[in-house]
Amino acid sequence: MTQPKATFRWPHFAASSSQAVVEGAPPDLTTATVARRAIAPLSMRDRIVAIVAPAGYGKTTLMGGWFRACKDADPVWVGLDASWRDQVFFVRSLLNAVGGPSEPVAMGAIDATAAVESGLLALLQALGQRRRPMVLFFDDVHVLRGSESAHTLSRLLVAAPDYLRFVVCGREGMDFDLAVLTARGLVRWVTQHELKLDAQDVRELVRRRRLSAGDEEVEHIVGITEGWPALVQLALASGEGVQEAAGGSSNLLMDSFVYESFFKGLAPARRQALFVMAAIGDFTLPLLVALDAPEGAEAIAEGEQLGIVQRRGRVAGEPFYALHALVAERALTRLADMGLRPVFVRILRTRCAQWWHARGEVYRAIRVALEGDDARLASAYLTGYARQLVQGEGRHETFLDLLAQLESRGVEPDCALMLQAVWALVFLRRYAEAAAWLTRIERACGKGQSAGVRLILHTTVLQRGVIAGLRDNEADAEVFVRRWLAGPPDPDPFHYGAAQTVLAYAHKCNGRFAEAAQSLREAQVKFEEAPSPYGHMWVRVISAASLLKAGRHRDALADSASALAEEPAFAPGAAGLAAMLRAIRALLLYERNQCTDAMVEVEAALPLLPHQGIVDAMVAGYVAASRLQAARGDISGALDAAAEGERVGLARGFVRLQLTMVAERALLLLRAGDVEAARQMANDNGLLPQGPQTNLHRDKAERLWARLDLAQGRPDLALQWVDSGIARARRSHQQHKLAELLMLRSLALVRTGDAEGGHDAVMESLRIAASNGYVRLYLDEGPELESLLRRVADKPQSPTPAFLYARTLLLAAGAASARQDAAPADQERPTERELQILRLLADGLSNGEVAGRLVLTEGTVKWHLHNIYAKLGVKNRTGALREARTRAWLV
Repeated sequence: MTQPKATFRWPHFAASSSQAVVEGAPPDLTTATVARRAIAPLSMRDRIVAIVAPAGYGKTTLMGGWFRACKDADPVWVGLDASWRDQVFFVRSLLNAVGGPSEPVAMGAIDATAAVESGLLALLQALGQRRRPMVLFFDDVHVLRGSESAHTLSRLLVAAPDYLRFVVCGREGMDFDLAVLTARGLVRWVTQHELKLDAQDVRELVRRRRLSAGDEEVEHIVGITEGWPALVQLALASGEGVQEAAGGSSNLLMDSFVYESFFKGLAPARRQALFVMAAIGDFTLPLLVALDAPEGAEAIAEGEQLGIVQRRGRVAGEPFYALHALVAERALTRLADMGLRPVFVRILRTRCAQWWHARGEVYRAIRVALEGDDARLASAYLTGYARQLVQGEGRHETFLDLLAQLESRGVEPDCALMLQAVWALVFLRRYAEAAAWLTRIERACGKGQSAGVRLILHTTVLQRGVIAGLRDNEADAEVFVRRWLAGPPDPDPFHYGAAQTVLAYAHKCNGRFAEAAQSLREAQVKFEEAPSPYGHMWVRVISAASLLKAGRHRDALADSASALAEEPAFAPGAAGLAAMLRAIRALLLYERNQCTDAMVEVEAALPLLPHQGIVDAMVAGYVAASRLQAARGDISGALDAAAEGERVGLARGFVRLQLTMVAERALLLLRAGDVEAARQMANDNGLLPQGPQTNLHRDKAERLWARLDLAQGRPDLALQWVDSGIARARRSHQQHKLAELLMLRSLALVRTGDAEGGHDAVMESLRIAASNGYVRLYLDEGPELESLLRRVADKPQSPTPAFLYARTLLLAAGAASARQDAAPADQERPTERELQILRLLADGLSNGEVAGRLVLTEGTVKWHLHNIYAKLGVKNRTGALREARTRAWLV
C-alpha cells in the first residue's frame, strides 16, 4: 500500500507569532500538462536526478509528476526560498521534513557551526532509521547560490544512505558540485533540451485544452516558441492567435512573446490583478482583497489553470500563492508600459508588508518592505524581530543578510541592531567581523550618558568577554566579564548567566576551582530564570571540565553522567555539548582503565568534536583516542589520533589543543623508544622547560623533559623540572597533575640513589590516586614504575590507603598484560560505525570518500580503521576486508 505523502511545517524554535505552513507537496497539476515522452520516468535506480533549465521549462511540473507517481518510496517535497540560505534553518527544516527531532531550543545555538554539524548528523541518523526508501525533491535549488546551505546540500548528497534518492531542480548556476558524483555514474541530468516540447506534445496540449489547431498551426507554434513550454502554454491561452516575436536572444524572445501574445490580450481587470500579484510576491486571496486587486479569486483560479499561479502553502489558515517567475519578472516592466505606473509597486509593497506584519509574519514583512525599497519600515520591523531571529531561532545568517540589505539601501542600523549583529557573528565564529562591529558601536555611541547608551556600551563589554572565551583566551575573557559584572545591572538573565559561565571558565583555567563552582551555581540560577536549557547544558560542560582539570575524577564522572541523562530534553541543540561531555568522560574512563567504555564514548564524541568550542573537552577526547590506541599496542594509530587533534587545533586557532597534542605525540615516541625523535619534536615546537615560552609551553615541557632526561640518564635535570612543576600544581590544586609529577619525582630520586625519598614521593602520589581512582597514569609509565610499586607493596608496613592502592595497581597491570597476551581481537565485535566503514571500503571508497559519506574528518576515519585492524588482527584494508568476510562481518 502506498504511504501518504510527507508534509511538514516550517520549524520556528521559539516563535511568538503565527507562521506560514509550507505544504510538502508540489503545485497542483492542471489539464495544461503533458507526459514527457523523451524523459525516462524516475526510477529507484536513480541516485540523483538534476533538472537544470531556465524558468518556464516545466521543471517543477516534471518533478511534481514524479512526486505523485512515487509508489515504492516515501516522497518529501522541499520548496526552497530565501529562508533556506541560512544553513541552521536549512538543516533544522530538513530534520522536520523527514520526521527527525525538532524540539525547540530556548536560545539559538551559541556555536552555529557546531549546531549545523550536529543537525546534519541527526538528519542522517533519522534517515538511517527509516524502514522504507525515501525520495527528497528539492525545488528552486538556485536560490541557495552563494550560501553555506549550498555546501551543506552538497555534503548531504554525498553522505546520504544508498536507499535515499534526490531530485534537485533549478536554473543554471545551482552552485553545488556534482562533478564527482556524476563521474561515479550517480547523477542523471535533465536539461532544457529534453524539456522542450515538440509538435506531438503541442498536439496533446491542444487536445487537452479542447482547442482546434491543424498541423500547420502546431508547427508554427513550435517554431516561434522554440518549444519553450511556458511560451507554448501562453500561445494556446492567448485566444487571439499567436503573434510573431522579435528575433534575438531567448530572453528577448520570451519578453516579446509574453507581451504580444499574453499581456496585450488580458482584460483590464485581469491585467491589474496580475500586476498586483507580480508586485507583492507571495499572496493570499485576503491580501489581494486588502490591496484592492479586482477579481482576485477569478485571477487565482485562471492563473492556476494556466500554470502561472502556483500554490505555495498556507498561512493563517489561508492558501498562499506566487506568480510564476517567468511571468512575474516581465509583468512589472511590461504592464507598467501599459499604464500601471512603477510608483504603484512601492505603494503596494509597503501596504503588503504592513498586512503581513499585522498577522505576525515578520520575516515576510521585512523582505517585502525591502523589495519595495521601504528601508525605514524594514528597519523598524527588523529591530523588533532581531532578538527572536538571532537568539530565539538561531538564524544568524538570515539576520545578517537582512541587515546587509538595509545598509545597501542607505539605512544606518541603530545600536540595538548592531549588538545583534555582533551576537550573530560570534555564533558564526566570525570574530574579526564581530570586533569590527563592536568598534563601530562604540564610535556610534560616543560618550553618550543616557541609560540606553550606557546599557548598549555595557553589553559590548560582555560580548568582548564571550569572544575571548570562545577563542580560549581566558585572561582577556576574565578582564571583560569582571568589567561587565561591575557595571550597571542588565535586565537580561541570559546575559548574566553567560557572564558567570565565562567567568567560571576563566577560574577553571587558573586553578580557582571553588570560585568556578560558585560562578556556575550563579549561572545556573540565571539560565533557569531566562529560561535557557541550552545555557544550562553549557554550565554542565564547564563543570565537568573544571572537575577534570582539578583531578576530581570521581566527581567528574558522576557530574557528566547526570548531565547526559538530562541531554535528551535539550536535543537537537545540545548534541555538540553532549559530544564534549562524552569526550571528557572518555579520558576519565580511560584513566580508570575502563578502556572498553572509554572507546564507546570516544566513538560517540569524535564526529562532532572538531567543531566544538571548549578546548578542555577537545583535548580530553583526542588524548583519550590516542592513548586507547597506544594501550592496545598500536603506536601508529595513537600517533595518527594525536596528529588529528593537532590538525584541528591549528585549523581552529586553539594553541592549547595544538601544543597538548604535540606533547602527546612526543610522549608516544618516547615510550616507543625513539628518544631522539621525541626530543626533536619538543624542540621544534618550543616545548622547552626554560626560556621565553608561555606558561602553557612550560607546563607541557616540564613533564615531557623530565621523562626525556630520565630516558637519557640525567635524573638531576629531571628533578629540576619536576620540582618546579610540583610547586605550581600544589598552588593550583590540580590533583592529577600533582600525582603525575610526584610519580616522576620518585623515579628520579631512585635513580640518584635516594630510595627513601623516592618511596615518600610515590606514597604521596598513591594517596592522591587512591582517592580519585587514577590507574592508567601508573600503568602507562612502564616497567620501571611497576618495579617501584612492587617494592612499595613488598615493604612491611601498615595497610595504609597508599599501600593498598599500590597492590591494586599491580593487579591491574597484571590483568592488562594478561588481556594483551590472550589476543582479544578474536573476541571483539565491530561497532555499527566500524561496520559502516567496512561496507564503504568494500565498495572501493577512499578514506576521504568514506569521511564524506559519514560526515567525519579523514583523521576520524583513520582512527576507526586502526580499531578495525586491531580487532581483525590485520595491518591494512585488503586484509581487513578479507578477514571481515571470513568472520561474516561483511555479507
